[in-house]
Order: sequence, then C-alpha cells, then structure tokens
Amino acid sequence: MVVATTMELSRNLADLPFNGKDRDGPNLEVRRRVEEAGTALSGDYYAIDGVRLRPELRRFFLARGVLAGEGDRAFSIVSPGEEEMIRLGGEDHLVLQGTSGGWNPGTAQEKASRLDRFLEERLSYAVSLRLGYLSPRLHRAGTGLTAGAVLFLPALHQGAQGLPRRAKEGGLQGSPRVMIRALSGEEDLHPSLYRLTCRASFGESEEETTAELAALVERLVYYERTARDLLLRDHRQELEDAVHRALGVLAFARVLSRHEAMEQIGLVRLGAVCGLIEGVVLREVTNLFFAACDSSVVVFSEKKNENNRESLDVPRAGLIREMLKAAVGQDLPGAREDESAPRGGTE
Repeated sequence: MVVATTMELSRNLADLPFNGKDRDGPNLEVRRRVEEAGTALSGDYYAIDGVRLRPELRRFFLARGVLAGEGDRAFSIVSPGEEEMIRLGGEDHLVLQGTSGGWNPGTAQEKASRLDRFLEERLSYAVSLRLGYLSPRLHRAGTGLTAGAVLFLPALHQGAQGLPRRAKEGGLQGSPRVMIRALSGEEDLHPSLYRLTCRASFGESEEETTAELAALVERLVYYERTARDLLLRDHRQELEDAVHRALGVLAFARVLSRHEAMEQIGLVRLGAVCGLIEGVVLREVTNLFFAACDSSVVVFSEKKNENNRESLDVPRAGLIREMLKAAVGQDLPGAREDESAPRGGTE
C-alpha cells in the first residue's frame, strides 16, 4: 500500500538572500556553489539542468519529481535510481531528498542526512542556535524536514460497500499540517495514488514529524486493508475478471490512451497486491504509471508531435507492452487454479 517514503531537508545558504523573483542574482550563485560542492560526491551522481533540457524532457523530469520550480531555475544532482537528490529551484535554496521503497522512513532519512552532512562541510548554511535552520517562512525554521509517503489506495478511493462511514468521510483527512493530494507531475496519475506530506513545525524534532506522518499512514493502511477485504468477500469474481482483463489489455493492446492505460495499470497493481495474479514485480508495475504519461512516451519513443495525443497512443501501447515483461516476465501469469477442478499428471 505504501509505494515509497521520502524525507526532504530544506536548506538555505547563510550569506545570500532567500529565493525571490530575481532569477539572475542569488539563484545563480546558489547553483554555482552547489555544482562546485557536488563534484566531490562519490558515485555516479549526475546533474539535470532544466535550462538546457528540451521541453518534453523537462516535463518528464518534473513528472518524476526530479526537478522543481520554474524551468530556468530548476537544477538537480541525482543518484542512480533517483534515491538521493539535491534539488534547486523551489522556495528554499536547496532541498535534499532521500527516497526508499515501501514504508521505510529510517532508510529515507539516512539518505537525506548523508547528503546534508556532505554539503554542510562545503557550504555555509543559514542556521541559528536558537531557531535551527532558517527558512523564508518563520514557522518553517527548525529541522527543515518534510516527511512524505506515496500510497496506493484504490479500494478506499472508490469506497467499498460496508466500509465504516468514518473511514469514507474521514479516512483521507489529516492534521492541519499534513497535506494529502493526488500524486501528480505534468498531469494527474492514477486517482488512487496519493502523496502525503508532513512539514515540521517550529520547535518540533524530526522524530515527532515522522511520528505524525506514521500515525496517518497507519490509519489509511488499516482503512484500505478493510476495504480490500470487503471487495474480495463481496465482489471477488468481478474483481478477478476485471484484473485479468486489464492484464490482457496491457499485454496485447496496440493503441492505448493515457486514461485507459492508467485505469488498466491500476487494476493490475490491485490484483497483484490482493493475490489475484502471481509473479508480479510491484515496483515495475508502479513504473508503468509514469511510463503511460505523455512526456514519457515522447521521450522514449522520440515522438516529435507531443501536442497530438492520439499520435502517442500507439507508441504508448508498445512501451507498456515492453515494460510489462519486466513486471510479469515473458509469460503472462494465469489465474489461480480452481481447487475443485480436476488436475492432470501424477504427484
């Protein structure tokens, strides 16, 4: 249910004004200093410059959350696999992000902290012994942490019959400082994908921020699990049929619109986590959500006319068919065998 955990640390440099509308002053100096410090990073980190990218590539990286801010200010230093990154171009001078698959805040926090320790030795942060790390917004001073998680909640989204009223009405409501929104980049992805973020308040520790997010994640996972149990109890046959039809569409369709692709990918992922199909690699299925976006199809198929959505439907289907092999293997997984059906062969 938890697709990924992210931990972000917002930092600003001591002797430069906070980010504003002036794009040619402090922003360029922040970038120069971060680029210079980044050359000492060990490993295969690479830089992504929003200014020099073609529009379709810029939208591609924006959709994946690798770039932030306006195109001519967006700049990132990224690790292989995009699990660690330094992003420029937002409200703060820089944001250090660590990402881990599933619900794993400790690992994600360590990745972000590793980047933080590395840069703090080479850059002068705006920090106060009394207030903590400084920010353009006073209430954000302190640890600068934003704890986040991406959740896949298809059963809760559609509202299974029999789900407690409190779960339907209050299941997606958090505290005032916890934001819950549809996961999106250039465009909305599957409506059952949600991003939850909890920003640290002044005077709050990193552990308290993470605990606040964890409490909401735990509640949503409980509601989603309850909704899935109800679906499997009351509508198992219909759900199993829809899941396998979706798998067939993705495996054999020659033309796929973005909307149809998203719908079918969501059904396949739901079927995999509910045990209705076997041998599915969830991470690869999740990648299909991003692959179905127009910007991804343009980048991977090298299409030039990205404004004509219909022209992308054929290469979109081909891209998904190819990527589906990594998710389910060369052979499509079949339905579970009926326990009452006669079996051939001998024991």
